[in-house]
Amino acid sequence: MVMGDPLLADKPEPIWVPHLEWEAAIKERLGVSSGKWAVHCYKSVSSTMDVAQALTPEVKVGEHLLVVAERQSAGRGRRGRRWQDAAGGLCMTVAFSHRGPALAALPAFSLVAGLVIHEYFTGLGCRIGLKWPNDVWSADGRKLAGVLLEMVRGKKPALLVGLGVNLSAPPESVPESISISELCGRSLSVPQVAPELADRLAQAWSLFRVEGFEPFREGWMKAALFLGQQVKVWDGPLLRTGRFVGLGPQGSIEIEDQGVVHEVLSGDVTLVKGA
Repeated sequence: MVMGDPLLADKPEPIWVPHLEWEAAIKERLGVSSGKWAVHCYKSVSSTMDVAQALTPEVKVGEHLLVVAERQSAGRGRRGRRWQDAAGGLCMTVAFSHRGPALAALPAFSLVAGLVIHEYFTGLGCRIGLKWPNDVWSADGRKLAGVLLEMVRGKKPALLVGLGVNLSAPPESVPESISISELCGRSLSVPQVAPELADRLAQAWSLFRVEGFEPFREGWMKAALFLGQQVKVWDGPLLRTGRFVGLGPQGSIEIEDQGVVHEVLSGDVTLVKGA
């Protein structure tokens, strides 16, 4: 019988099988002897967000939690969508204790997480951009990575930051997607990339807790796709169409229409073709 993580023994299905090889490699790269990280790696899970939510109450004070999986059977995306991952892709969730930022400020960290992904892979020579609010795309409009935020409430409130990156191949079910291997000609493994992104996320979280989104706004704007172009975005029941002119202090998108700038807090942006 295959045994799962003892902290998850009360979950009947699915069995979350540890990936000890990955776990050892990632712990070595992160230097877990410092006591900063609790690392859990699995061969197959429902979702790394599910696992992180289950493990967060067990994390020691001062630790960050990192959950990595080789495959997900029910990965989650924004707005209730399903995240489609391919073999060799990165599926990870980082949990940070929620101390500092007001709840209203937290959604902007999804933009920060996207910027972390962007900066890491552009440093490796990839030509990519940021699609508001939290996707990373190739310059020709194919999805490379995404971010999902969730809150864990209770005695130990935490912010869960889920990252999905197509490393070796794009998912076959998502035709307008691309991988790092195809885009940049780089062969990168999950144990290489996961600790790098986790460490950079932790550094970004430390700054975000104190100063909010403002220190990241300029960097995000420099990497933004569609900036200065005509876009459309749903603002609740209202469809806004106008020129993408900037980001608000909390990461909202600013759309200019007939001289009036509207801020939209959440939604999906698409380019107005032919504009």
